[in-house]
Amino acid sequence: KPGKAIMDALKAQGLVTKPEFDEKVEWTWYYLWHHEGRRARHGAAMNAPDYTHWHGMYEVADRFYNEYIPEVREITKAAREAGKVDQAAAVDAVVDEILRRPEHQWFEKDKPKVALAAPEPVDAKAEAKGASRDAKPTKVVK
Repeated sequence: KPGKAIMDALKAQGLVTKPEFDEKVEWTWYYLWHHEGRRARHGAAMNAPDYTHWHGMYEVADRFYNEYIPEVREITKAAREAGKVDQAAAVDAVVDEILRRPEHQWFEKDKPKVALAAPEPVDAKAEAKGASRDAKPTKVVK
């Protein structure tokens, strides 16, 4: 029950408010657990592979990895910026422990990492014409 562990950590660390459903992550968790999860469980119970997979587990994974985890990471980032460093670290530790499990390792492992090249020197004439000294992504590193 990794999703519940993350929501419990958010609540325990005070990174979500006490009233329910006043934050986006609470709605995401509700849909993940109640709608997609329920469809998967009922699909399995009724021997309906389409509902078990496409309307169930596929949507559980899609919402978990593409919505829930990014929303939780945004909450912990905002908490750190607001000075709640220990609370954010506690929630991040729960998320990190979950994502280190074998069934989740593909999620972080296959994300490309973009290497930034050092800024190239720009001569004064080119710079006067609007050339930038900013670093630009040069290649994807695996």
